[in-house]
Amino acid sequence: GANLVAAVARLASQQAHSFPMHDFVSVASACATLALQDMELMQSVAARFLTNIHEVATQELSRMCWACSKLLYLDEELQQKLAGAAVQQMAEFQPAHLANIIWSCAKLTNKSEQLIDALCGTTMGRIEEFGAQNLANTVWSIATLNFTITEKMEAFVEHSTKKIAEFGPQGLANTSWAFAKMDQKFDDLMTAISEEARAKAAEFEPQNLSNTLWAFATLRIEDEDLMWTLSGRTIEKMGECTCRDLASTCWAFARIHMQHPELVAVISASTARHMAEFEAKGLSNCAWAFSVLELQNAGLMNSLAAEVMRKITSCWAEGSAKIEDLATDLNGLTWAMDNAGVLSIELSGRILELMKGLGRAKDVEMSSPNKPPPTQIEKVSPEDHPGDAPVLRYDKPDVCCIFKPAGWEVDNQDAGGGPWMSSWLMEQFSIDDVPIVHYEEHQFGMVQRLDIPS
Repeated sequence: GANLVAAVARLASQQAHSFPMHDFVSVASACATLALQDMELMQSVAARFLTNIHEVATQELSRMCWACSKLLYLDEELQQKLAGAAVQQMAEFQPAHLANIIWSCAKLTNKSEQLIDALCGTTMGRIEEFGAQNLANTVWSIATLNFTITEKMEAFVEHSTKKIAEFGPQGLANTSWAFAKMDQKFDDLMTAISEEARAKAAEFEPQNLSNTLWAFATLRIEDEDLMWTLSGRTIEKMGECTCRDLASTCWAFARIHMQHPELVAVISASTARHMAEFEAKGLSNCAWAFSVLELQNAGLMNSLAAEVMRKITSCWAEGSAKIEDLATDLNGLTWAMDNAGVLSIELSGRILELMKGLGRAKDVEMSSPNKPPPTQIEKVSPEDHPGDAPVLRYDKPDVCCIFKPAGWEVDNQDAGGGPWMSSWLMEQFSIDDVPIVHYEEHQFGMVQRLDIPS
């Protein structure tokens, strides 16, 4: 058992130079399987790998990556060496090795583009060899790393659809979650997942349930049979649901405006009992969902508001969350309270003061020497200039109003080939004076268009 593995691990660490590499990796894998955190062993294995990386076989390489990720063993030099060796041996890996390595990258957030590109390219070329679990693990890993599969996606989807009967609850949930995360909707695959999930609903655990519901709602697939089948299982497992499960589930039903009074009643009751355990984002999402689903419970909504504001204030003071994320949570809460008809003048005033405080803190953060590099936007060339230039109509310290002539695009997501307003804003306002217009993640400071709903 665990005691025996721990004893062997100590022996392996003491005799590191004489212990065969294959056996060394086997011990590390056993520790990972049993969740035995043996830092001395991992350091010894890492040292051997760094010294003899050119001698490591593909199976040992794959198992070492897996062990490091299971034990969350972070060693930047080791990760770089493993990545380099994996790229060199890519053609020799079996499907399980490929899936293990990319899964390890996701767990340790190793975003080595060279490695990920090589893994994806090799995987897509050999997709017919992959089993259900390897398929699910691979697509989950790619989505977790914020990559998107583009080449040969049809082959991946077709093979996954053929293998769907072999997917277990976690595989079904992870696959649907991954495609939703990548914002890629394939009707045949999602239909197959729906049918299989309904057939296996009794085997689903709370996390599988919430991830699947979230995925279908995110892709705006209004599959009433699936949503009601999984919600029934969710109600059965309510006592085992985490705060995240509760927030994701009610958000999913609200996202597609699917009423389910019984589910909302049990989730709201559970939320009230576990409110202190939620993060601000989860509570804000619950408030939004309850409002959209027309829950008539002013007491609960006011309790949610108080707790969200308390958590936002606490996270701000601790520096444990991004200021813009806290502002987003507060904004969502404000909308929810107003939509539910319970946004009092007193609460509105407190929310406004807190939002102003967050805004001032962000101003200070963006004015510091350590601010992130600005977004690079191409300047308007003379041949691309539409003729008329934007005009600054109204300029105050915290807000301005700009007239946009025809031919200018509001941001780089709009269709059309005209110059972007962001390029004009960057020229008009320096990064030291108005930093927000220099960052795409803040929508270049643009908050409202008067010509279209926004």
